[in-house]
Amino acid sequence: MHADLVKLLDLQSKDTAIADVERRLRELAGEVGVLDRAIQHARDALDAARRAAADGARRRDELEAKVESYRVLQERRVQRLETVRNPKEASTLMAELELARASGVAVATFGPVVLRTETAAIVAAALALREMGFLG
Repeated sequence: MHADLVKLLDLQSKDTAIADVERRLRELAGEVGVLDRAIQHARDALDAARRAAADGARRRDELEAKVESYRVLQERRVQRLETVRNPKEASTLMAELELARASGVAVATFGPVVLRTETAAIVAAALALREMGFLG
């Protein structure tokens, strides 16, 4: 074979190899674009999850503070009820209870069940959380 022909055939095989590499690079660039979009989607989902977790934690803290304030209020009321000694005090407490009901405060009882003060607040908090949809 002629020397120039051998060089041309060698050059042609190198051009074919370069064309294959360029084609594969273009394919990989497309795959990189897909992967970049997937990464961005995952980052967006992570940010949304972090925001939701922060919102949930903030809501939980607010509700825990609210439950604690209700617990303290309930303890005060129980103490006041335990100290009722005459009909006038009982009438005052009943009027306060009616005023609370009229202003929209939900008054709940455990029916005929009598709970100890140590457990009443816990049960009330659990019932309130259940009503708000945080438990089962």
